[in-house]
Amino acid sequence: FNIMFPMLPPRISAVFAFFGYRGTTAVGLQQLQKCGEEGGLRARLGELVVLLYHLILAATVPTPERIADDHLNDVPKWQQQCCSILDRGMLACPDSPIYRYFAGRLWFVEKRLPEAIAIFETAMQQDIDWPHLKHAGYWEVTLCSLYTMDWRRGLECCRVMVGENRWSAAFYTYLHAIFLYSAEAEAAGGATSVIRASPEVIAILARVPSLIKRVAGRTIPVEKFAVQRARMVVDQGRQPFHPALELALIWDGLQMMGEEHRRAIREMME
Repeated sequence: FNIMFPMLPPRISAVFAFFGYRGTTAVGLQQLQKCGEEGGLRARLGELVVLLYHLILAATVPTPERIADDHLNDVPKWQQQCCSILDRGMLACPDSPIYRYFAGRLWFVEKRLPEAIAIFETAMQQDIDWPHLKHAGYWEVTLCSLYTMDWRRGLECCRVMVGENRWSAAFYTYLHAIFLYSAEAEAAGGATSVIRASPEVIAILARVPSLIKRVAGRTIPVEKFAVQRARMVVDQGRQPFHPALELALIWDGLQMMGEEHRRAIREMME
């Protein structure tokens, strides 16, 4: 509660505050850390929640405390804490796909994408009874492939997600189309080439609008974006212009790319 409450939208948190509910992220993290140090049945669960907060929630939506920690310390405190938890977890459960997933997320957040891809793929090769955990690994490899401009690897992951996962069929289908387009463009003339969309790409994009979901009567923002871009190609006849790099730019992913990839993008734009 202390961790999640400060992350609520201001209007919602104000309503809860009116009834006396308040929370502090620092207090919540201290309680979870104490829970992990004391051992017992709750220790592993408490440590996993800490990893979830630092490596997914705060990494996706950085908090002021996270930003200050990153700038004031050579090795941020959150990173030290995550490394300590992962070391203990991997020592106790060396084959755990959950700890391997979070270890991959740590490499990802540290922008060490080849190492992240390697550990995600190791986790995905395990026999996992919970398929959604394996799909989370495919999603992370897709992101890494986007930021490393490895269109073929990303295309393979997208095909798996489209065929097996239903989290966001419209967005995964759109990703399938743009990775296929980027792979075809790379085969035609390089990673930053521009070509006309093939009939296969157009056929995949044409399926996107029919797959959109509504939650409480509203469309999911990423699906709405995917539908708009798909209709630009299918209905208006406009040709895509580096759709994968556009997505990386929207997600502030250029900072995740290596210098060689950023240099290639600069040369393309010039």
